[in-house]
Amino acid sequence: MIFNSKVFYLSLLYVMLAITTPSFAQTGINGMMRYNTNLNKMEVYQNGNWANVGGASQWTTVGGNINYSSGDVGIGSAAPTNALEISRSNVSTQIAIINSSSAASRWPGIGIYNFKGSTAGFPTIDFKTYRGSEGAQSPVILNDRLGVFQWFGASDAATSVQTGAFVAADAAGAFTNTSAPADLILATTSTGSIVAAERVRIFSQGSVGIGTNAVLNGAILNIRGTGLAYSSVVVPRDTTALRPTGINGMLRYNTNLNVFESYANSSWGAFGALNVQTFTVNGTWIKPGAGTFANVECIGGGGSGGKQAGGGGG
Repeated sequence: MIFNSKVFYLSLLYVMLAITTPSFAQTGINGMMRYNTNLNKMEVYQNGNWANVGGASQWTTVGGNINYSSGDVGIGSAAPTNALEISRSNVSTQIAIINSSSAASRWPGIGIYNFKGSTAGFPTIDFKTYRGSEGAQSPVILNDRLGVFQWFGASDAATSVQTGAFVAADAAGAFTNTSAPADLILATTSTGSIVAAERVRIFSQGSVGIGTNAVLNGAILNIRGTGLAYSSVVVPRDTTALRPTGINGMLRYNTNLNVFESYANSSWGAFGALNVQTFTVNGTWIKPGAGTFANVECIGGGGSGGKQAGGGGG
């Protein structure tokens, strides 16, 4: 009789798989395989433990798509608390969306859709920065960067990219449960450079710096520029007919009169001009709009002298 050990082994294995129950072969040996008739799953004994082989998946396959709608998904996180949670330690973790080539205009991106009904909810992107570790966090302090939106562009035929601009938020002081001061920063990269430089800063108290990151006490706007190209400011320019409804403190350039003008004391007038009164030949004074009369003493030969109404300013 010819004994075929392979056939005998496979036949024995088949019989074992057909009749096993959870109580069979409780003491496993690495390499064992069986079918659990209670769970209706294949099991293998590996690395000192019984484990399922295949079986039902939490993912549902529909055509070429898979979906999961029964809980949260964790990558590197055993107990996720968000719909998708990615956790890694001591690495710069990123999520990449790559359009590898285009035969037509394409716009890869991230879409956030909120069907709010009649509620007050809205889409958000949150940046949350901590000091310390996930298990032992501590508050952020002065000058800690809280988050950045950055724009890059390819700088050669390989994979090098350079920063063109960014918007960032920096802590303007130590954070507590009652105080969280932060500055908002806009930076761009100039021609001939690959380093983005700060251009505008909105300070935590609401004032704005252009060309400077220094707070100027008493000023809501602080502009600093030097050189031929950066040492002036152009105000709005238009005609007399297109003067806006004035608010005290407005400033503009009148292109009909070719003068700066301001809105003060509820009327438009030339900015910084002297409010001079005119004495006419018939002995009357003409007072400019918004002007006031003042007494001045006129002294001259051949006249009777005395005090006359003269040049007051409005």
